[in-house]
Amino acid sequence: MKTVEMAREAGWKDLRDYDSQMRHDFFMGNLDSLERLVELVRADEREACAKVCDDLYRVWVSTDNDDINPPDALDCKIAIRARSNT
Repeated sequence: MKTVEMAREAGWKDLRDYDSQMRHDFFMGNLDSLERLVELVRADEREACAKVCDDLYRVWVSTDNDDINPPDALDCKIAIRARSNT
């Protein structure tokens, strides 16, 4: 899910039409929706990281892996960190 979609789901509106005071008032009055947005972003990132590990394992299972150990936490950690480089 894209961040803008998550913001809308959390209750945020498009603030481009508001002046700075209205934006400030809206923000201060909607801290709960900001916290909800943060939770949505965190959940999305956790799912993306889990998918990286799932994909590593699926590739391992689908190959001739007699001589290769299954992916472990170190492999997942490296693959997850590599996501930020793409």
